[in-house]
Amino acid sequence: MKSPDSPPLRDALASLSEEGDASDALDVLFAEAARLQATDLHLDPGPQRYHIRCRIDGRVHPLADLRREVGAALCRAIQVAAGIDPTGGSARSEGRHGKDLVVRVSSIESNRGSKVSLRLPQPDAADFDLAKLGMDEATLSPIEDLLATGDGLLLVAGCTGAGKTTTAYALLDRLVGRHRNVISLEDPAEQFLDHVTQVEIGRGAESFASGLRAALRHDPDVLFVGEIRDPETCAAAIDAALSGHLVISTVHSRDAVGAATCLRSLGASSYELGAALRGVIGQRLARRICADCARPSELGTEGERQLERLGIPIPDGGAWRSAAGCEACWQTGSRGLVGLFEPWLLGDADRSALFDELGEPLLRESARERGVVSLGASALNAAGRGQIAIGEALRIAAATSS
Repeated sequence: MKSPDSPPLRDALASLSEEGDASDALDVLFAEAARLQATDLHLDPGPQRYHIRCRIDGRVHPLADLRREVGAALCRAIQVAAGIDPTGGSARSEGRHGKDLVVRVSSIESNRGSKVSLRLPQPDAADFDLAKLGMDEATLSPIEDLLATGDGLLLVAGCTGAGKTTTAYALLDRLVGRHRNVISLEDPAEQFLDHVTQVEIGRGAESFASGLRAALRHDPDVLFVGEIRDPETCAAAIDAALSGHLVISTVHSRDAVGAATCLRSLGASSYELGAALRGVIGQRLARRICADCARPSELGTEGERQLERLGIPIPDGGAWRSAAGCEACWQTGSRGLVGLFEPWLLGDADRSALFDELGEPLLRESARERGVVSLGASALNAAGRGQIAIGEALRIAAATSS
């Protein structure tokens, strides 16, 4: 796989010395990351050299190598700029580079030196439009109806890096400006939102649970909890949802139905789930096929057999495509990401199933019988529209159906 080429970065790093000023190199590093649309930067210490790598469209690409002393100097410059003690152990901070660029920095000490990771802001992320994220009208319309109800618990579920927070922000964007008092609790706030009171954990509140209790004293209509990840936060979110507030949050799970299992593992009773949960949007990101090297393709007999084994129907008239890779996509066959969604909006049958304490397989079967489109089927539909390669769709179908 070819790596992104960056002559300006090579030149800036070549002129950096251990005693020199690293600010110029940092400027070029961030500029090149923005040009490449990288979401993360990693400075990794090796036996002889430091390796700079960046994550683009979910894949990690090598960007540059540095002498160990130069890499260590660059790490120290980043740590100091972010307010992290270079002599300390593991740490996390949010640093500001220049006037406007806010970068989340994490540092950890390895047996070869400091590893520094940077989460970079995405310029397009501030455009919180559900349709632009990949949500079609058939998915969007019932979610709009759910948002209009004004109470209960609405979750966005998926794995790490699936874009859950961006989707949650897009949901909030649909609600602000409608005579509602909206308060969010985040760790940390990833974007600044107009007309939303954003409270950061560790600054304005000690924890999600304590922040929720404090926020309820400010007459909110809508509450956003960055993540439900412990029993105390789970209980507080459900209590708020049952008391007439709309609570939006995220959880880690394989798909939409798996969110119920997640909340059960955190202590939620079947009654609480049936009474509070209004819906779950399962989510995953797929790699958008490269327009420059995409070519017509076929699903093939093996692909048809795989989908038959997984129980995923094959859409009619699919415009299947594949991509071998080219200079424009660094030989990966993909450029950019597209969202795949699985909206599980609970009906009476789903609530009865939760009250009856049915397990995840039976809940998933009930959802499919009601027409809930799985993430695997969503991937196949995206491939049929020519948005992603057929191989990408089959990979996601297998990963989300196993």
